[in-house]
Amino acid sequence: PGSAGRSTVEVGLRDAAGEPLEPEGAPQVRLSLPSAGVGPLTPAVTQTGPGRWEAEVDLPFAGEWELELGVRTTTFENPVARVPVPVGP
Repeated sequence: PGSAGRSTVEVGLRDAAGEPLEPEGAPQVRLSLPSAGVGPLTPAVTQTGPGRWEAEVDLPFAGEWELELGVRTTTFENPVARVPVPVGP
């Protein structure tokens, strides 16, 4: 998202061969704004196609948000990635 307000987070997952990845369950998306003590926001995630999901979010403030994405790839593995997301006013 370029600015605060309503936005959509799109998630695309691929395996090592470049094919759409179908995890054990829907990915988990969490958004936080640590500098303001906001979050984590945990929007609902909807599958939009093979290996593709989206989540509608309302980011109320500008700042350096942190997006955390968890994907259960097997019964015992749930890797988590954290990505900074700059959001302007």
